[in-house]
Amino acid sequence: MALTYRRGAIDVLSSLVETRLAVLRSANGLDAAAELPEVAAQTRDYYQTALADGSHVTFLAFDGSRFVGAGGVSFFRVMPTVHIPTGQKAYIMNMYTHPDYRRRGIALHILSLLVETAQARGVTAISLEATDMGRPLYERFGFVPMQSEMMLPEVHPARRAAIKNRSTVFPAGAAALFCQYGSQPDLRRASYFSSIFSSGVPSPMVTSANFSPAVSVISNRLS
Repeated sequence: MALTYRRGAIDVLSSLVETRLAVLRSANGLDAAAELPEVAAQTRDYYQTALADGSHVTFLAFDGSRFVGAGGVSFFRVMPTVHIPTGQKAYIMNMYTHPDYRRRGIALHILSLLVETAQARGVTAISLEATDMGRPLYERFGFVPMQSEMMLPEVHPARRAAIKNRSTVFPAGAAALFCQYGSQPDLRRASYFSSIFSSGVPSPMVTSANFSPAVSVISNRLS
């Protein structure tokens, strides 16, 4: 049966939510039956708002009545720059093809639809997050790695709980420092010293010769 493609709308909200959960389970190595109630609720809320105001566009692939693939693009605006004077950007996400239908060109077709949609809006700054599976496709399409952006990783729930209980395991240097300079360090000092010892960049302030004085100076600055 010939594959058909259609733009997603609120009438297929349940399919969109289930697809998102399937993508997240796969990307995070979770069991296919893993329940993600909060993510599901937030995803449903997101689609209800974003599909209505046009800040998200999604396309779905069907084999007859069977849902077999999807992909979406979110639109947002940042401060204008020299290269992006409008500040308008597009972020492609949630690319998915059912395992039984992979390597049939579905992802490529959906990706093309998403890029065309963005370009039709005058958006030229188009990015995405590439999984290992999807990277070859994106590279063939023309996407290249980004060199000028960084991100602040989220705190893993286990580490967040450890911080709350004041039992976080910091890098060896920072841990030694706290053993010497107090058993109840506050979190600002913990974060600061942890970054010093885990960054891999030698600090001119902290050396074997001036370690103790440096601790006092840094601590005073954070007080």
